[in-house]
Order: sequence, then C-alpha cells, then structure tokens
Amino acid sequence: MQVRFLAEAAAELDEALTHYQERGDQALAERMLAQVSGLLDLLAVHPDLGHVAARGVRRFGLKRFPFDLVYRVDGEQLVVVAVVHHRRKPGFWQTRISPSGG
Repeated sequence: MQVRFLAEAAAELDEALTHYQERGDQALAERMLAQVSGLLDLLAVHPDLGHVAARGVRRFGLKRFPFDLVYRVDGEQLVVVAVVHHRRKPGFWQTRISPSGG
C-alpha cells in the first residue's frame, strides 16, 4: 500500500523534527523519523492496527515520542491526515476529513 501525507500532516512532521533539531538533538530527530517510517511500513501492511479515532480514521501512537499518527485508508493508499502532538487540542484535524470519513 502506498503512503501519502496530507500537506498539513507533512508540515506537522517537519515542525516536530525541526523542533528536535533546533534543540540541538539531530539524533533524536533522526530516531523520530525512523520510527515514523517504520510505523508507516507496518500500517501499510496492517492498517487496522490503529485505534478508531473517527469514522474511517485511525490513530496510532509513537513510542518514546508524544505524537500520534492519524490516518485513513483511501483505496490502495494509506493517507496520513495528521501528526498530532499529545498537547494539541483533541480532534483539531477532523476538519481535514469529509463527513463520510473519506
């Protein structure tokens, strides 16, 4: 299954990685990126692993990082809807999905 990020989700991931880099911890940023990449590989094969967050949308937390990936399956694509820091307002990303969950 192919993985695609919504523009907002890609920006959120970039922002998180930049935050770690600006703190002077390039290795931590690289570990987060590797974890996201590995998780996306896993979810592309087993998309039902995440917890249901909304109709048609699932959420899966990163280990050792205060972030969740919010995603949906759209045909043969795994679409990352948001990269959510645990301190962000819950559900802020819901405006990125249609009322039908797709």
